[in-house]
Amino acid sequence: MLKAKEANRMTSENLNNKLESDLEKIENKIKEAIDDGRYFASGSGVLKQEVKDYLVQHGYRIETGRQYNEEYYNIKW
Repeated sequence: MLKAKEANRMTSENLNNKLESDLEKIENKIKEAIDDGRYFASGSGVLKQEVKDYLVQHGYRIETGRQYNEEYYNIKW
């Protein structure tokens, strides 16, 4: 049986890995937008609050919405 301290450490590590993975995907979208000469990147789906917080802390503006029952986001710089 895992000890609570070890389970806590493993959960924290898993959350950090997921955040890094999500941010890497966003970074690729931003780089593609830059290559296209845009000042924003768009995507469908929901951005996790941790991802939004990180982006805002680093100077990005986040817009979210819903159209035809589909969530979307815009990241602007």
